[in-house]
Amino acid sequence: MRLFVAALVLLTLPGCVSFSETQRAQVEDARSLVSRVVEDPRFEAVLLDMGANDEIEWEGRLASGLTERPADLTRWLVDRYKEAGAPQTENIRPYVPYLGFWPLSKARADAGYGSQRIRLNVVRLERPTSRIVRDPISIANTLVHESAHTFGQIHRGSQRADANACDAAYVAGALAEALLRSDAAGGAIMEKEISSPVCASLAARLQARGVLR
Repeated sequence: MRLFVAALVLLTLPGCVSFSETQRAQVEDARSLVSRVVEDPRFEAVLLDMGANDEIEWEGRLASGLTERPADLTRWLVDRYKEAGAPQTENIRPYVPYLGFWPLSKARADAGYGSQRIRLNVVRLERPTSRIVRDPISIANTLVHESAHTFGQIHRGSQRADANACDAAYVAGALAEALLRSDAAGGAIMEKEISSPVCASLAARLQARGVLR
C-alpha cells in the first residue's frame, strides 16, 4: 500500500506529469480559439451589457493583492482579455491534483493572480465527466475562465461551479464556449452542450442573439 501511495505522489510531482501528443494538439487548438473569441464583438458586447445591468457577480471577487481597483470592473475585464489574448503555450502546464482527492477530483484547472501560469488537470483531459467532452472548445472555455483568475478575479466562498455561475470567470468562459460552438454548428445550440454552468442572465442574452435555443 505504501508503495502504491508513493507511486501516486511521484506521478503528481512537477516534472513528472506531461501532456500527451493528443492533449498538446488540443491545447494549441484551444489557444487559437481563445485568440479568436476574445476579439469577437459579441464577446465584448454581451459582457458589457451584463455588467451594465449588474448581472455579473463582482462583490468579494477580486484578489486582495490586486493593485488596481477599476470603477467599471467588466470594462476592465474585457480590456484585459484583449490585451492578453490567448495564454502563451509555455504558461499552460499539465498537473494532477492529489492532496487526498486524486483521482476523484473534478477540478479541470488551476490558476491565480500574480502568475500567468494555468495548469490543466490531465486526468480530466483523458477522462471526461458525464457532463462534458474535453474537446478544444471546452478547453477554450477553461482557458478563458482561468485567464480571469490570472487577471485578479476570484471565486467567493464555495468553489463549486453551480454556486459561481454568474461570476465573471464562469460567465466569460461559458460565453466563449457558446459563441464558438454556435459558430461551429452554424446556428443556435442547446444550453446543455456547454461544458460549464450557464448563468440565467447570460442564457437569456444568448437566446436573444440566436446563439442558444
